[in-house]
Amino acid sequence: MKKTSMIPSQPIFANLISGCLKANKVNKAWEIFDSMRLSFHQPDEVSFTLMLHACAKMQETYGFQPDGITYNTLLTACARKKDLGQARNILRTMWSDVEKNGSQSLLAPDSQTFTNLFWCYASYIPSGSAQINSPVTATTGVEMSTQRQSLPLDLPNKRSKVVKEAQWIFSQLPDLGIKATPALLTAYLALHISQKQTSKSIDIYTDLFEKFDIQKDAFVFQHMLQYSYNNKDSKMAWKVWEDYQDFLEARRDDSKTGTIIEQKTKDSEKNALAIKEGWTGLQQQKMAALMANTLARSNDLKNALTTMHPPKLRDMMPLYNKCIQLEDLDAKRELVYICVKEPRNLANSKYKRVNN
Repeated sequence: MKKTSMIPSQPIFANLISGCLKANKVNKAWEIFDSMRLSFHQPDEVSFTLMLHACAKMQETYGFQPDGITYNTLLTACARKKDLGQARNILRTMWSDVEKNGSQSLLAPDSQTFTNLFWCYASYIPSGSAQINSPVTATTGVEMSTQRQSLPLDLPNKRSKVVKEAQWIFSQLPDLGIKATPALLTAYLALHISQKQTSKSIDIYTDLFEKFDIQKDAFVFQHMLQYSYNNKDSKMAWKVWEDYQDFLEARRDDSKTGTIIEQKTKDSEKNALAIKEGWTGLQQQKMAALMANTLARSNDLKNALTTMHPPKLRDMMPLYNKCIQLEDLDAKRELVYICVKEPRNLANSKYKRVNN
């Protein structure tokens, strides 16, 4: 394949890795895995599962043991593939290792573990019928299985059961020594939104962040604005929008003091913070478009047209379609005009606050 410049497919790499493991050529398996992920394909759940077996073989041969970072990465893969069953098995494995090795365990779950786990619950789509998870030995009776109960073997088959199980896990976090973080609470909020738990989503947004003294970032506002869009909740959308404006204004700094080097350093730090907290220029524009489309779903075309920087028309199709549905030709013309105007530099324009 190399001689003919043919790129091997992901299943071919998986078969090569599997063959190496069967032949006990663990180092070769890692070499192929690294070649695949660095030059050809992002690993999928099959590749991650194979390399988990490779870790087990290395542990037997070299005394090597995968650590918490390895398992947290596997949970990320499970979230992308909507594989809650495998994610629960990974959590059980981590709990069992802590039960066995205590403070010497390398697999003690941390806040990142549960952040990734909650994303698995957020992405999971229950089938509506009972499903048995992959055979595992359930943990019992010790601290990391919370001394009261462990996860059941069968997967939750309803959205309400998915949320109930996630809520039970969240309630155990203080006893497990896990501190809430912005990323963890964001994932917890997202799972309630994706599983259509209306009242609880609002409670988390309005109360839980304050309870844990954690400041909301732009990712939180994005999820709640998406919730408002999904539920045609213009009242909540306005609350989120105003909170978002306060958030942005607190980070606005137009001062140009200091040397050129100091100013560039300052700008670099600001850009890094914007990426971390989710308020880059492009993300701000997407939020404005989402707000406009949310208001459009509530038939508020006037305010929908005043919340935006010049967007792309393809991002505004819910608003465009609503203009047609309500036969509001003036609003339609204004929307088209806004969208075709030359885009402004968001970084140099004051973000517009809109009062209802």
